[in-house]
Amino acid sequence: MISKANKKMLAIVTAFMFMFTVFAPIGMIGEAEAASKNRVDRVVYVDKDENFEDLARVPYLIIQDEDGDFGASERFRLQLPGSAEWNLGETTATSAAVSATSGAIASTTGAATQYQIRVISDQIIDVTLSGILKSQTFHIPLNVDLDNASGEIKVTVNPMDSAVSSGTYTFAVVESGGTIATVGEKRDVTRGNAHGATITIDEARIGALDPGTQEFRLRLPSGFNWNATLTSGSAVVEGLGNTATLEARIGANDRTLEVTVRNIVRSSDSRGYIAITPYFNITRDANLGDVKVDILSRSSDVTAVSGLVVAEYIEHGVTVSIDEVREFLAGRAAVGNLADLDEEEFETAEITIEQNGRALLDGRIVEFELPSWVKVAVAENADHETVFDEIFGDGSAVFERNSFWINSDRNRFEVTVEDSTEADEIELVIPLLIEADKTGKIYLNIKGAGIAEQNLLIGTAIAPVEVDIKVADVRIGVQNQSAPDIVITENQAGALMEGSLVIDLRQFDGLRFTDATFEVIAGDLEIDVDASDVDDHRLTIVIEADSTEPSTIKVSNIELTVNRMAPEGFVQVDVSGDALIGYVSINGEDAIERDADSGTFNTRVARVNFANVITPAPGQVRSAATFVIGENVYTVNGVEKQMDAAPYIKDGRTFLPVRFVADALGVSENNIIWNQATQSATIIKGDRIVSVQIGNNVMTVNGTPLTMDVAPEIRDGRTFLPLRFIGQALGADMEWVAETQTVIVNQ
Repeated sequence: MISKANKKMLAIVTAFMFMFTVFAPIGMIGEAEAASKNRVDRVVYVDKDENFEDLARVPYLIIQDEDGDFGASERFRLQLPGSAEWNLGETTATSAAVSATSGAIASTTGAATQYQIRVISDQIIDVTLSGILKSQTFHIPLNVDLDNASGEIKVTVNPMDSAVSSGTYTFAVVESGGTIATVGEKRDVTRGNAHGATITIDEARIGALDPGTQEFRLRLPSGFNWNATLTSGSAVVEGLGNTATLEARIGANDRTLEVTVRNIVRSSDSRGYIAITPYFNITRDANLGDVKVDILSRSSDVTAVSGLVVAEYIEHGVTVSIDEVREFLAGRAAVGNLADLDEEEFETAEITIEQNGRALLDGRIVEFELPSWVKVAVAENADHETVFDEIFGDGSAVFERNSFWINSDRNRFEVTVEDSTEADEIELVIPLLIEADKTGKIYLNIKGAGIAEQNLLIGTAIAPVEVDIKVADVRIGVQNQSAPDIVITENQAGALMEGSLVIDLRQFDGLRFTDATFEVIAGDLEIDVDASDVDDHRLTIVIEADSTEPSTIKVSNIELTVNRMAPEGFVQVDVSGDALIGYVSINGEDAIERDADSGTFNTRVARVNFANVITPAPGQVRSAATFVIGENVYTVNGVEKQMDAAPYIKDGRTFLPVRFVADALGVSENNIIWNQATQSATIIKGDRIVSVQIGNNVMTVNGTPLTMDVAPEIRDGRTFLPLRFIGQALGADMEWVAETQTVIVNQ
């Protein structure tokens, strides 16, 4: 029999072992602050009165001389809290050597380090290391005895001016309960046989479950019954001895499962646990919602717990949802291969079908239908299986690939459920083509095979651009007359792609464009002005680089010739072109009919009123223009136009620029001829030929001289004449409004 005093003396030699690891020197080591690397190797969960001598392996405080800062001798202190004391007694001990392993004290080659322990109190010891080699690691066993302790048990290192770093380190936690129960992520379950998340019952501390037998019960809520065989077979017992076994049997009612764990052996090394996966049957009387299991314990060390959520009971059925209800640009799709579809190339809707309890019915058909103005982005002759793979992707195992069908309009498709057990969640990615001139909410109708009919909102179609025109009158029988400006604004950055933006006169019999100016007035869109073109009934704007911010294009200085074949009424323009519409072809095949009026998808983004064709009555004024003194803006039939020279008053006479008055009266630029050599201007208007010469007060009209009381003059590079003589020469009535300093020109 070893006396208590001898036992404590022995503890000095055997329980308090210091160990080190010797590392090869790495270069010169200079001076540094105390910087040992301290840590504990493990944290144990124990009883409030635990004596660590009963543990198979105590925690260790590890002090590593990482940078070789230790001297030949270092002295420091270790201090415990008041509820713990060292298993050392009141003596001082010296060891001949420090062990390099966790076994008994033994000499290690080259390890000449010795230690001395001086007990200052039950909680404080003084440790001296001598004969230290560079870069050693010391393992100090934290062999303590607890007395009514609680919470975390920590050891504090006091350097006492040594190279050892200070710090406080948790090496044990006191737990008063018997066990701690946790549950994995709850599972969705439906009517019938099901199982919930695994319940894990951990010992709160080492040895919390007394040796022998432990019994407890698991209770389900009303409407749920245990499947005892499956539950028993899904149990695990670990860390409670090699002979421990678990038995499960249904109790007095089907809601209670009685669990018995036999042959438990106390672990002296780590905590043990019991893990049970609950298998149960859900009856018609069960309530939807969380499935909660209670742990009931009478005399057992297993701690009672209520409300462990192992599952959620949900209705049997299918839900269909969309990841994001997005805005889609009408008319947008790329020319490319179906195999390379992505959101940058096509507008796509990402849809999820989720079934609860295998609610999809095998052998039944699921039907999908889009609005008539939306199509699946496939070529007319696309292979159905290829389209199936693109739409259903990873969910294809649930559906029968060979059953896939899509109609000729490509807005309706269907597929047969082959094996609903393959996946609970199926993702669909539908590439969309939206008719270019359509906007509004897009609904996908889904029904069949267990899916209740529903209209799922999958997105909103928006126009890529807005077209703004202030409609004005144009006259039959007038050439090169002014027409309204056309302003085209992007609704999104990049709505206009590289390519051609086309503006067509829809009713072009008797009408044609003769001139126009193209410019970007907002944003960073780039157009090629030189490549842009005016061609009879069509204006073409070449987009050179798309925008990173919404941009605006203005088409101004438009001139229009309207012959006597043109019908009266509103003239419309169609806005289209591959800068706006990308669904002309897919995989090199037609994706739509190209005829805008064929009854299939339109190839235009907008159709808007442009001008109103009128026929003047006999004697009715055919043209009206206004010029304001000092302003470089004039109006023709209500349409504003720019000029580079402004009217002015000189010596009481009002001078107007001949070029712009002629334009206001329908004279084209080609019929205004300037001769630099003779400093003369010739204007041809219908059957009139008018000639004037700078500095010469004689004007000729069809060869007949007409003497003026003032000669033409040049200002700002333009030829000016008094308004009376311009009207006389061109057959127009000129009216002066003194109050507004305005000249009204009527023809």
